[in-house]
Amino acid sequence: MTLDEYLHECYIVDQIIKQETDENEVAKNTAVLQNDQVSQSNEMVSNEHATVEKEVLTNDIYHEAEEEGAEERGEAEAVNPDDEEEERYRPLPRERPFSSLAQLVKRAHDGLGHPARDKFTRILKEAKASPEAIQEARKLRCSTCKKHAQIHPHRAAAPPRELRFNQVVGVDTTWLPGPDPGGKQHMALNVVDWATGFQLI
Repeated sequence: MTLDEYLHECYIVDQIIKQETDENEVAKNTAVLQNDQVSQSNEMVSNEHATVEKEVLTNDIYHEAEEEGAEERGEAEAVNPDDEEEERYRPLPRERPFSSLAQLVKRAHDGLGHPARDKFTRILKEAKASPEAIQEARKLRCSTCKKHAQIHPHRAAAPPRELRFNQVVGVDTTWLPGPDPGGKQHMALNVVDWATGFQLI
């Protein structure tokens, strides 16, 4: 190997090492940037949580102070018997935003995977839904359920066959009691003609 060839190989090795070093540095910088972005997003999420917790705490303190002030003033809330009846039934989630109870029941039916009517009413009863919601579930008509309903096959039927005597016979074995009461039973051959119904044992 000549000196020129050796120097050329050294130059190539240096270029490869330099290129790998540059790639490693780029990868490090990319990782640092990604870590910075993740930490910034985590800080934003934690700040949002802190803000929400602060608002909830402020609302709780405000309501507690309001209730204490009402107690100090001697104000008592009147108990309405209708309120007690409403407390026995829990409203379904998001009951207020919908314009009708039928829309809410339809959405619950869709969200539960289109259960059968009796199963859906049982689910609502176990969830302590109001009787009005259960009544709506009984009246519910779902186009998706109707479209994907299983088709019930018709019962198989055929006209009676016109057979002649002794053309088709049915043969089976049966057990007959012996001459002595409680004695040994004997196997017998039972033959029935399908055309006339004539039976021979």
